[in-house]
Amino acid sequence: MSSSVGTNFFGTSLALQAGDLVFRNGDLAPISGLDNFAQAVGVIVATPFGSDQVNVNYGLDVASIFTLANTVSSIKNVIKLNLAKSLAIDDRLREINEVLFDDEPGFAQLAPEFAGANPGAAARHGRVWHAVIALTMVTGTQQQLVVSGASP
Repeated sequence: MSSSVGTNFFGTSLALQAGDLVFRNGDLAPISGLDNFAQAVGVIVATPFGSDQVNVNYGLDVASIFTLANTVSSIKNVIKLNLAKSLAIDDRLREINEVLFDDEPGFAQLAPEFAGANPGAAARHGRVWHAVIALTMVTGTQQQLVVSGASP
């Protein structure tokens, strides 16, 4: 994911790995630029909606995904709606252009890290979904992020 937008636009935070702080040379490791934005989106997706005691409007409403929807198509639609609602809080984002799931045409082109693999089959066995989100940032630049989520 290359970007002509400076790291200041995407901000700087503390790096996380599997939800834990990362240390580098005995100090907390920073993360900046598009990697910081991608990490922030990953944290939103991994946080169940309403579970943050400081901001109860933060996170992805995973429970509704698997309680309101009963077909694959309706599950995907509810995930898309919840992604849009959850990401709307980020003021760096102007628009979500497209959300493609791992079993849909075009996913591998937008998420080359999955090229040649069958993430849909692996996801069905591990009860995990993968999607690539095509975004327009407030600067007008286009970005693509791969997100994954687990079923409740």
